[in-house]
Amino acid sequence: MAEICYALGVSRHGLVHRILAPLLGRPVGRLAAIAAKADAEIDASGLSGAARRILPDLSIRPWARGTEEFPATGPLLMVSNHPGGFDSVAILSCIPRRDIKVVLSDAPLTRAFVSAPRYFNLCRGPCRGRSEKPCGPASIISGTAGPS
Repeated sequence: MAEICYALGVSRHGLVHRILAPLLGRPVGRLAAIAAKADAEIDASGLSGAARRILPDLSIRPWARGTEEFPATGPLLMVSNHPGGFDSVAILSCIPRRDIKVVLSDAPLTRAFVSAPRYFNLCRGPCRGRSEKPCGPASIISGTAGPS
């Protein structure tokens, strides 16, 4: 619930939280369990393997073609249209590499992971919050978007 309040820009101790908690508590708990399952799988299978493992829990069946064209090593830039959405998980599941780094906003949810942070470049400062500008390519390339 803290992440939802953060995304909405409201206090997690206020009226909105008290109204939403009974309505969203069960789905939030389910998503937290799926995230914990993914985080536990990361040590064994990497970020891509963990993404593949949780897809059935999210009722996602990605279809991808051309993945054999991905280079096994070296630079590869993948961009998701909705970086906070489940499409990112689907894309990650299709990348057959263990050297993946993901640019994420420095939010409570991203800090809750134990094994995944080594794959994260957390955006800080102007990248925080939905109303502010996202991290741009220059900050990613220069390293100011991360690593954490």
